[in-house]
Amino acid sequence: LDRVLRAKDHRARAFAARIAGRWDDRLPNIHAYLARAANDEHPQVRMEAILACGQSTRPTAIRAAAEAVTRHARDGWIDYAFTQAVHHHERHWRPALTEGRLDFGGDVQSMAAVLEKRGSRDLLNVLLRLAKSPDIDATARHGIFNGIASIGGPNELRTIFEKQFHADPASQAAAFVALRHAAAGRNTKPAGDLTAPLKTALTGKHPKLQTAALALAGQWKTGKVAAEIRALAKTAPQPVQIAALSALGQLGKEETLLTEVLADAKATGPVRLAALEALSRVDLTAAVMHGSKMIADGNDPAKLLPVFLAREGGPQVLAASLEKAKLTEEIAGKALAALRAAGSSDAVLTKVLSKAAGVTATGPVYSEEYVRELARESLKGNAANGAVVYQTAGCAACHQSGKPIAGLAYIGPDLSTIGNTLSRERIIEEVLWPARAVKEGYSLVQVTTADGTIHQGYEQRSRADDVFLTPLGSRETLRIPAAQVREKKTAGTAMPPNLTAALRPEQLRDLIHFLTQSRGGAEGK
Repeated sequence: LDRVLRAKDHRARAFAARIAGRWDDRLPNIHAYLARAANDEHPQVRMEAILACGQSTRPTAIRAAAEAVTRHARDGWIDYAFTQAVHHHERHWRPALTEGRLDFGGDVQSMAAVLEKRGSRDLLNVLLRLAKSPDIDATARHGIFNGIASIGGPNELRTIFEKQFHADPASQAAAFVALRHAAAGRNTKPAGDLTAPLKTALTGKHPKLQTAALALAGQWKTGKVAAEIRALAKTAPQPVQIAALSALGQLGKEETLLTEVLADAKATGPVRLAALEALSRVDLTAAVMHGSKMIADGNDPAKLLPVFLAREGGPQVLAASLEKAKLTEEIAGKALAALRAAGSSDAVLTKVLSKAAGVTATGPVYSEEYVRELARESLKGNAANGAVVYQTAGCAACHQSGKPIAGLAYIGPDLSTIGNTLSRERIIEEVLWPARAVKEGYSLVQVTTADGTIHQGYEQRSRADDVFLTPLGSRETLRIPAAQVREKKTAGTAMPPNLTAALRPEQLRDLIHFLTQSRGGAEGK
């Protein structure tokens, strides 16, 4: 089923989508199959996926059907299929929604598409009543508030914004999270004054509500609560303090306070990191000065580098600062490894760190003769030794091979069965010259938003104006509204060049042999 869903012929993929729906009772990961088909480039495949979702007994299937109509072109056939799916599947998704077991998270457009098919006003009233029910648990309430935020107008959003609507601060915090989703996804806010309820929440004593209010104030850029945010950034418990620092960065204020936190020797690592990220939004040059010193002092570059990789012009300014910082070879080597693990191939930053780390080796120039010779030589390789090289060379940090490592989100293709799908020669080309032929679905896209934030990841196929991106190292999908996109470009492969340049010939030979023997079972010897 997995292979047919990836077939070149769209008719085969459409048939596989139909079968996935019929095998709903025997596929534990059915949602992954349906979601892939629902986001296919061909409308016939998406239509079959929508109908298959309608046949599923699992409430989450309606999410995949909704993605097909909110992320792609929507013709009469697609719309009819979606209408039928929503109606047919209602006996599964509606109870799950009203009980809080179905949550679309921040994807308010998809939830709205479903609810509009079944009378959004009727369901909105149901959800508003349920949100006040004492019988709804905390987890369920999050889904209910997200439902209200996805279809409610400014007046309904005002209702759940007000303190008196809620029985306790935890309920209001859940509503604030949903309101932030509505602001990000629909650009919709509650009617009336926003300042007073936020001030009340920020000056209260409930950390979760304060944290949610800080995120909401940052999203709305509510500058009138800057004094309250500043106070929390100085004295609040760590989770609230971190949220306050982040909000200051979104407001574009308080450079002095942020630099004071960075200079405070007693500040914890997470707090200083939050201050650094916030400062990078306010004053990139000042943030780079602090960040390069933190790297030179031995702080974890895997946490520090992403701050600057996510800011427009950040890698270039950081490279210039690090070039003057006189990094030790050990620290530069760790920073270079962190840069590669982050999927960045920024040439200037890579050059500075490589020089400081004493890495001068470059890989061979591509030639068919070299590939043929290495292929013959690798036949003598040792797969067990190659498995060791696979680990020590850093391949395992980005690519799964065999059983997945718990908690690790791989940013590259799964290599567990690469020996079944690629020839020995093609494997050599993929390893030594990764940019020559990037695997479908793994071509990086870089999006710069209006505020100078850079998002980099894999784009989900879509004909919608908004951009759907899976950031590197994440399993979540980020929806970037078209109005916020300033620039979008292809960034090639996440695999940096010359990763194998420092390997000895026998190590490279063994690594290639190990990969050719990776066929989903026990590796060869």
